[in-house]
Amino acid sequence: MTTDKDNNSNFKDVATEMADKCTQDGKFAMANQYSTTISALNTIFGKTEFEKLTIEGVDYAFVEKVIKYGKEEVKKKNTSQPRWSDATIKVHLKIIKAVISYVYKQTKGLPSSNPFSDEYDHAKHVEQLELPQKLYNSDDIAKPLQPTESTITLSKALGHNNVTTTDKYLETLNREEKSK
Repeated sequence: MTTDKDNNSNFKDVATEMADKCTQDGKFAMANQYSTTISALNTIFGKTEFEKLTIEGVDYAFVEKVIKYGKEEVKKKNTSQPRWSDATIKVHLKIIKAVISYVYKQTKGLPSSNPFSDEYDHAKHVEQLELPQKLYNSDDIAKPLQPTESTITLSKALGHNNVTTTDKYLETLNREEKSK
């Protein structure tokens, strides 16, 4: 990538250049995320406005507009849903931040309009869009799955043979809880 970027660099040009670099490096999924974000921002702000957008122009109001657009209720299959999921909004914000960070690292300075700095309360966006980072506890991977009370009730109702095993498991749990 070229190194003559500054805060007045065109956002779309830098993002496109970063997408091209990802493609050259074989990071096709990341290149697709950049392209999708470029397309989304083009839709949100309009081609003319987006073409004029500089890195310095990406401020707190810009980020708020992206989030508002993504959360806007639209009709999908006779129901009203947000335009984008929180995960999609988070991906777009991640790409925007990556483009800004790339230019800021080259210029060795952050402009006052950085919407991802603590001054602009980026944590507010992260908290609102926080998704589970871990769907399981890695310590529990080796442990066998244990039946829940609803599973046991269902198992008994269906007359499955493993009822005695689940009953013994529940008895063990009850004894362990009482001993605590």
